[in-house]
Amino acid sequence: MPNITLADIVPGLMSQQVLISLTDGSAEVNQEIVDAVIKTATGYVNGFCLGEYSTSMPWNPVPDIVRSLTLTVFEFQIKTRGGRGADETVQLKYKEANKTLQLLAGGKIKIETEPGTPAPSNPRIYSSQRDLYFDNPPGYWK
Repeated sequence: MPNITLADIVPGLMSQQVLISLTDGSAEVNQEIVDAVIKTATGYVNGFCLGEYSTSMPWNPVPDIVRSLTLTVFEFQIKTRGGRGADETVQLKYKEANKTLQLLAGGKIKIETEPGTPAPSNPRIYSSQRDLYFDNPPGYWK
């Protein structure tokens, strides 16, 4: 489940005309390109959140901070797609989003996953090679 939709992008982040020009410049938005960039941006943001919030993912509903960070990453990725460059403001927003994502990954910023309930501090995470439980004593392999 993506963190953002086209309804979050247009008109909140950019106009439809701008999005058309950033996809393929035809008469309408190239939905395949938009969906691919949404998927990439969602994966990027969720990758930072996975350690602290794996039990809450996929997000339902998507927390505002996660939606906002995903929109920032989307904007950077769509504007730099195909070797284009992003303006200084977009680059600065992207750098700030990355700092926030690192704070989220490090547990210095907490996201409330349900009203009034912070996410667990040590969720169980599985390794793709062996089952490794990070919430058990160090080095505990199952």
